[in-house]
Amino acid sequence: MKTRIFIFLSLLALLAGCLDRSIPSNDFIIRVFTDFKKRTGKDSVQCWVNDTLVFDSLYVNMSDDQNLIYYDDWLGMEVASFDKKGYDSIKIRIRVTSLDTVLYCGRRTIDSTFRYRIDNIPSIVISCDPNVGILLWDTLRTPDYFWLEW
Repeated sequence: MKTRIFIFLSLLALLAGCLDRSIPSNDFIIRVFTDFKKRTGKDSVQCWVNDTLVFDSLYVNMSDDQNLIYYDDWLGMEVASFDKKGYDSIKIRIRVTSLDTVLYCGRRTIDSTFRYRIDNIPSIVISCDPNVGILLWDTLRTPDYFWLEW
């Protein structure tokens, strides 16, 4: 009898754990990536969501392209996290200012404003490349960017 109760409780706990993971989260994360440790402290990042300033600080990334010690920073620095319930899209304005001699496509500052659909994705990475400018990555349109290969 005790064995059956133990098996029943184990299966119930397993089922509860599976149900908890199957419910999608409404959290949405915006990350900015300028270049691993190489740009840490060398760029100023400002981010507005729906005309509200949500981040204004220096770019800090503890990960590097050789060792994935700091997994959270591998996709970029988190600049905003909020509940996306009730939103199908948001207006994002990003401004990255180079504090050293590395220029972005001949400009010291990248300043871009755009609307982005967020109802079917959990996060977005805004990559600021010195040679290209701004690139947008999300799990729906560019899923290979988020796959980590060991």
